[in-house]
Amino acid sequence: MFGGTSAPTGIPTNPPNPPNYLYFSADNPSGTKSAGCYDTDSDELAVDWNDNSVGDLIPCFDHNTLSDLLENNSLSWKYYAEYLDNIWVAPNGIKHICEGPNGQDPACTYSDFENHVQTQSQNILTDLSACTLSNVTWVVPPGQWSDHPGFQNNENNSIQIEGGPAWVASIVNALGNSQCKDGSVSYWDDTVIFVVWDDWGGWYDHIKLPPGMFIRGEEGTWGSGYVYGFRVPLLVISAYTGTNQNGNIVGYVSGACTGTGNCQNNTFPYQHDFGSILAFIEWNFLGPTAIGQINPQFEFADGNAPDYERPPNLHVPLIDFFPLYPTPRQFVQIGIPPGQWQNFNFTSYTGPYDDPDNDVIDDD
Repeated sequence: MFGGTSAPTGIPTNPPNPPNYLYFSADNPSGTKSAGCYDTDSDELAVDWNDNSVGDLIPCFDHNTLSDLLENNSLSWKYYAEYLDNIWVAPNGIKHICEGPNGQDPACTYSDFENHVQTQSQNILTDLSACTLSNVTWVVPPGQWSDHPGFQNNENNSIQIEGGPAWVASIVNALGNSQCKDGSVSYWDDTVIFVVWDDWGGWYDHIKLPPGMFIRGEEGTWGSGYVYGFRVPLLVISAYTGTNQNGNIVGYVSGACTGTGNCQNNTFPYQHDFGSILAFIEWNFLGPTAIGQINPQFEFADGNAPDYERPPNLHVPLIDFFPLYPTPRQFVQIGIPPGQWQNFNFTSYTGPYDDPDNDVIDDD
């Protein structure tokens, strides 16, 4: 979602020993150790294209990310999250962002990191009210506002953490009701919110991916490269998302299965992945020639988005979600059901903060 790869570098080495641009980080730091450039131990497992272990890596990598494309074109970005030293803060794993040129600063004290990474995710609400929303924004909630089931005192009791829907609704409502403008255009009329979930969430998926799907590897060899796993949900929220039916605007489902039987939803362009979001952002701000430019020498997920078709038959990733363009629809407030989160003030919360992922606590 930030750099389009988990490879340590995008630059082939000569000789390729080790060929880090061919490897993928495939594990989390062990125990409660810090992640990214805060981590000083080689404890993140790396695998090669054929899923063979190639040893451990220090998870302080260096390759371009979407943020580099944005900065190079005078566009702003922010990353909102707690726990600056854990795996949920993608910029802490990029050496030139975290430590600066040649690693000259201690872990994540370089100005690029400090100027763009916010230490509290609820600051997104403060910046929305102050009309200081960046061009591109990443927001990661703490565990209290995530959708992970089971936490705190009882790993099988999800009642305590049902803050996810209210948290997302608060951001959408703040954006939709904002009086802020980019020039003469309101925030609501020129912003899209992508809501995604980490990993696959532990839920059942009835769609089996067809053989041959791969992100990077040897084409046609199932299991080589970084292959797709279980699907995760994606919500697209904007003034241009929806369909008109009898004059009413209703929701839209990309690749909706309207037939019967074994509907795989695999008709182009209805396959999307995380690279689709990166490619859409690149096209939206920088034009079609920017797609795949995070690392043009060896394309990452942005250039390999399954719904991207290169010119002359250009197909923009995720474009099917915006059939109402160029006429925006009016924002409709999202209601939060009665309960402990209905009147919760996220901006006044001061902690404690839990990890968004409860894998350490929930052994199920």
